[in-house]
Amino acid sequence: MTIIILGKIRSFLLICIVTFVVGCQKRENSSASGSSESENPLAGGARSGARNTKDTYATRITVNSEAEQALQEFASGFENLAGQYRDQDTLAKQKELALAVLPKLGGGVELLKFLDYLTERGAGDLRKEVVEKHLGLVFSGPNAQEAREWLLSMEDEKLRESLSRQAGLAFSGPGFKEFFERMGDYGGHHSQAALLSGYCQALANADPEAAVRVYKELGYPKRIDNTGLANVYAAMPPNTDFLKFATEIKEDSMTLAKRCRSALLRNWAGVKPEEAAQYVLGNLNSGVAPDQMAEVVSVWAGTTPDSAASWIANAPAGPAKDEGSAALATHWSATDPTKAWGFAAQVSDFQKRVETATAVFEEWEKTDREAATKAWVDLFSGD
Repeated sequence: MTIIILGKIRSFLLICIVTFVVGCQKRENSSASGSSESENPLAGGARSGARNTKDTYATRITVNSEAEQALQEFASGFENLAGQYRDQDTLAKQKELALAVLPKLGGGVELLKFLDYLTERGAGDLRKEVVEKHLGLVFSGPNAQEAREWLLSMEDEKLRESLSRQAGLAFSGPGFKEFFERMGDYGGHHSQAALLSGYCQALANADPEAAVRVYKELGYPKRIDNTGLANVYAAMPPNTDFLKFATEIKEDSMTLAKRCRSALLRNWAGVKPEEAAQYVLGNLNSGVAPDQMAEVVSVWAGTTPDSAASWIANAPAGPAKDEGSAALATHWSATDPTKAWGFAAQVSDFQKRVETATAVFEEWEKTDREAATKAWVDLFSGD
């Protein structure tokens, strides 16, 4: 009997020892491979990342420990905010954290982890805003060259294209042409076009003529079209000779030329709207489309709407005046539908008048459907 009891005790002890050893091994394995991912949302490689390690430029990417630390602190703060503020306050504070950490990340692995992190946390709108508006910080300062080298190695074509424009906007010093050529070799045509557009847009602030010249000299041989050139015209400073550039743009029958002229006219209208409007009116027979008047008037109405209204009232009848009247109707439709209706009624072309009046009516009926209906009947009952 004693022997049987001792045997059971030895068996029980053996089971305990085996269970303890296995448990320790599992904890060690978990600590080595799994716990860092569960506790650290930024662990692992960035999916937006660079090409394989054989890539000439990817091998130059190094992990910056200070950037990694900044990223960890950002992630901790980002998630802690959710329990401290209401929804709108949370979004504002999270954006504040994101913009504050950007200068500390530089161009490389940490930046890609940062963007992936925003995606994983459902902050897609914030990620989009960061990519489109704020990543120029990465491509300026003492680490700009390193960031540009990293940009060449990216696999994510859409992200590289967005970043290329930011890199162009931030580019300073010599060497742009050489980097532009390398972007074509490594980054592809779309990224090359975005880089050129950003660079010439920034250049336009200081030297509009040089900006247009560089765009054409570098872009046209590479079959880069005028899509990005519209951004260059939009960035020209207030003292630009807008008339000179307007006369150099081809006819509006060409889609991209029309976009360029529209961008130029909106810029011009923000400085000297009457000159811009007169240019449209005086060049309707020289390739300028009548609806360019709407571009001018929409900007003009945003600053001095009464002056715009007075000018359009005195303009000769025709498609350009109709476009200006329609733009004024649009301007006032949400805030003063009665006034907007008056401009809609001035449109002489029937189809354009119906289109404009319909838009005003849809706004007006939200506040006074009866008045809107009566105005519609009065305006169109004789047609």
